[in-house]
Amino acid sequence: MKKFLSVLLIFISFPLISSAQTQEPVFLGIEAGVTFPMSPQYFQTSYTTSYNFGVLVQKPVSDILSIGGGLNYSDYVVKTPSGYSNYNGGGLSFLSFAGFLKLTDNITTQKLNPYGKAGLGIHFAYAHPRYSGSRTSTENGLAIILGAGMDYNITSSNKLSLELSYRVNNLPGGSINGLLLDIGYHFKL
Repeated sequence: MKKFLSVLLIFISFPLISSAQTQEPVFLGIEAGVTFPMSPQYFQTSYTTSYNFGVLVQKPVSDILSIGGGLNYSDYVVKTPSGYSNYNGGGLSFLSFAGFLKLTDNITTQKLNPYGKAGLGIHFAYAHPRYSGSRTSTENGLAIILGAGMDYNITSSNKLSLELSYRVNNLPGGSINGLLLDIGYHFKL
């Protein structure tokens, strides 16, 4: 696990390291949006829509490819069961560290620029207590990200993004998957 984390951190930090060697800009971004529980079925029926936010860094490496890495916090809230007087809320949260590849037009001067994204990393899952006296639990596993979006270039050094991504969070007992819809702001460093 330590070897995997070391490789992942190197992959995530590569855009910053390589920026000293080329003239291509590095973009830093912040994103926030809503989460939708997707699968398995119990996850979709027991949890409800909530929120997520994150930070990312990305760097163009060719005319059509950017690499990057990011940190994302995603939250899912347990649906309130009827008839439980000792219910105190609860939910499931994921903190993901992932590297990604972004297929996009890095040389365009157009205002709108579509993209596709795929990423791989690690996540830490945290289950919030659901009932009085229940215990919290944490687990970690592999995070897989597939997404598509649209960048709106405000200027050559600022852009907004709208992204829809499917996140697979593998856990020892199976995977818990969610759909994230995010709005982001990115600026050149």
